[in-house]
Amino acid sequence: MAAEKTNEMTSDITVYGATGSVGKYAVQYLLEASKANEQPIKIILAGRNETKLKKIQEDITSDTCSVDIFVAGSGDAAGLMKMAEQTKVIVNCAGPFVEYGEHVIAACAKTGTDYVDITGEVYWVADMRQRYGEDAKKIRCKDSPPQWLRFHS
Repeated sequence: MAAEKTNEMTSDITVYGATGSVGKYAVQYLLEASKANEQPIKIILAGRNETKLKKIQEDITSDTCSVDIFVAGSGDAAGLMKMAEQTKVIVNCAGPFVEYGEHVIAACAKTGTDYVDITGEVYWVADMRQRYGEDAKKIRCKDSPPQWLRFHS
């Protein structure tokens, strides 16, 4: 059974791996893109290192975004599930995905959270489709793993 989404989600977008080089670029892009929105967007910077996440958060000044942090390592299935329950979409920038990505996808598939990543690990993508595609379809996930990962294969 799918986990329930909270009525008050805390973010529109969560960038997991926000302290890495690609994650930082993703955050910068979101900050720039948010300037075109009529309403502020809520972003969560997520990853395993609270100190680094707080540093990035402190350096952000934006009238178009509210920015919070969420700490969870890639092996923290319960933490990643909680993260997925509180957001509309997770942008996963924490690779290599074969080592760090599966629990994030599992949490998204179980909660119906949209998922995007930057992987080019074709065999891993195929494995994730096989493992989580049906789970995502059963709960009517808007973007099931075969659709999430289609562009990478």
